Amino acid sequence: MPTGLTALVSNGWADYALLDSGEGLKLERYGRFTVVRPEPQAMWRRHLPEAVWEKADAVFTGSEDDDGPGRWRTTRTVPETWKMSYDAATFHGRLTNFRHLGVFPEQRAHWDWMAAQVKASRKRDFKVLNLFGYTGVASLLLAAAGASVTHVDASKKAIGWARDNQALSRLDDRPIRWICEDATKFVARETRRGSVYDGILLDPPKFGRGPKGETWQVFESLPPLLSDLRKLVSPDAGFVVLTAYAIRASALAAHGLMAETFGELGGGRPTAPAHLPVFKMVPLMNTEAPRPGAIKTVTSAANPVVKEIRALTQRKHRAETGLFLAEGLKLVADALEADWPVRTVVVSSDFENQPMAAQVAATARARGALIVKANASVMSRLTRRENPQAVMGVFRQRFAGLDAVTARPGPVWVGLEDVRDPGNLGTIVRTVDAVAGAGIILIGETTDPFGLEAVRATMGSIFHVPMVKATREAFLAWRADYPGTVVGAHLAGAVDYRTVATEQPVMLLMGTEQRGLSDALTAACDQLAKIPMAGRADSLNLAVSTGVMLYELGRDRLKL
Repeated sequence: MPTGLTALVSNGWADYALLDSGEGLKLERYGRFTVVRPEPQAMWRRHLPEAVWEKADAVFTGSEDDDGPGRWRTTRTVPETWKMSYDAATFHGRLTNFRHLGVFPEQRAHWDWMAAQVKASRKRDFKVLNLFGYTGVASLLLAAAGASVTHVDASKKAIGWARDNQALSRLDDRPIRWICEDATKFVARETRRGSVYDGILLDPPKFGRGPKGETWQVFESLPPLLSDLRKLVSPDAGFVVLTAYAIRASALAAHGLMAETFGELGGGRPTAPAHLPVFKMVPLMNTEAPRPGAIKTVTSAANPVVKEIRALTQRKHRAETGLFLAEGLKLVADALEADWPVRTVVVSSDFENQPMAAQVAATARARGALIVKANASVMSRLTRRENPQAVMGVFRQRFAGLDAVTARPGPVWVGLEDVRDPGNLGTIVRTVDAVAGAGIILIGETTDPFGLEAVRATMGSIFHVPMVKATREAFLAWRADYPGTVVGAHLAGAVDYRTVATEQPVMLLMGTEQRGLSDALTAACDQLAKIPMAGRADSLNLAVSTGVMLYELGRDRLKL
C-alpha cells in the first residue's frame, strides 16, 4: 500500500469564508450570505457565540447524508441566484435541495495548482478533461489559464448552470466543450477514438444517474473508469486529479487506487520520478485564516502580509488578484455597510481603541477578514504616504458585464471612454452616486477605478456605484439594441445641454480628457450636447462637465 499522500489546504477568499464549525455543523459565508450546513465530522466545540450563528441567512435542514435531500430555512430574503467570483471565474450561487450552493470552495487549492500547471506548460493546446464537472468553476478557471477544456456532466441542469457561469465570466471566447453525458460512456467512446488529454480531473459522487438512467456507484464504478482514463493520458501529461468530497472513505484507499492505475507515470509512488503528479487530494479548509477572530500584529514592513498589501498599489497585481486597497475609516465602514467582500482590515495600533475603528474591526472579523494591527511605520509603508490613514481595508473588486446594464426610466448610466486621470474617474464615481445614477460603463482603455488615487477621490462612492467594463467594439454592438436616448457631450455639439430632448431611459457618454469622444462613439449618440463657454477657456474639466450634464439630465428627478 503506498503511503505518499499530498494534502492541500484551501483558504477562504473574498467571496467565501469558513466562519466557524463544530457540534456537527459549519458556518460559512458565500458572497454576501451566511449559511449553516451539517458537517457530521465537526465533532469539536464551536468558537463563535451562538448569537453569530443565529444571524445566518439560511440554515439547511434534512438528511445528514452529503447527497441527501433537505430544505433551507431562511431568516431574510435570499434571491434564487447571486453572483460570486474567484479569480477569472464569476458564477451564480444558489441554495440547492442537496445542501450545495453551486461551488465547492474547498477545491480552491486544486484550481490554483492545476491552473499553475497549465500556465507552466509550453504546449500550445493543453487539453483538459473535467468529469462530473458540475457548474463549471474549475473548467472556467482552467480555460482562463489557457487550456482547452472538455466538461462532462450527466445533469442538463448543471450544464445549463455552467454555460450561464461562462457568460457571467465573459469567457465565451475560451475553448470549452459542454457535454451532457454519462461519464463512463463518454470515456469509453474517447478511448475507442484514441483521444488523449494533458490533464484530467474528476469529482465523482457517491451515487448518481446518467441522462439515460445509467447508474453510478463509486466503489463499483470508479476502478474501471480510472482504468479507461489511463488510456487517455498523453505521454507528457501534466496531471490527473481525483477529488471525492462526499465519500466517507480513507484518502489512502483512493490514493492506493490512483497509484496502482497511474503509478508507472511517476505520480503514485513517492520514490518514482516526479513526472506526472497524480493526487487523491483531500482539501482541508483552513480555519486559521481568514476565520473570525484572526488578529495579527505586524511590526515590520518585511512581513509577507504587508508585502501583499503594498503590492496592491500596482495595477498588475490588482488585476492578477482581483483585490484593491481602500484607505480611511469612512471608506472601510462604507464598504462593510454595503456588504462588500472584505479580506483584510489594517488598523493602526494607536487607533485600535477608537470606538468606530473597533466596531469596524469587529464587523470585518465576523465576516472572515484577517485583522492586522500595525505600527505607524508599517502604515506609512503600506501606501507610501508620510501621513497614512489609521484604517485600511483590502476588498474584492466588482465588475459586471454589459448584461448588467438595465434600461429603465430615471437613473442615468454614464459611459466613459478612455478616461485616463484617476482623480477625474473617482470624482465622476462620486457624482454618479450623488445623483443616484444607475452605474458607470468603462469603455476601452480606461484607468483603473480601483487604484488608490481613484478610490480616494470617490470618498466611498466606489462601494455604491455599479461598474461595467467593455471593449469599444462590444459596447457599440450592445448599444445597437439600447432602447433609450444616448446623449454625448461634445465640443462640436449643436444642442445646448439645457435643451436636450431625451426619451427615457437616458445614457450619457463622455470621452477622454484630451480628445473627447471617438468618432465611433460620437456616431453612436442620438444627441450631441454642448456646454457653452463665455470666457477664455474653451472647455471644462472632464469631471466638472460630467457633473454639469448629470445634474441637468436629472433636473426633473433631483429635488431638495
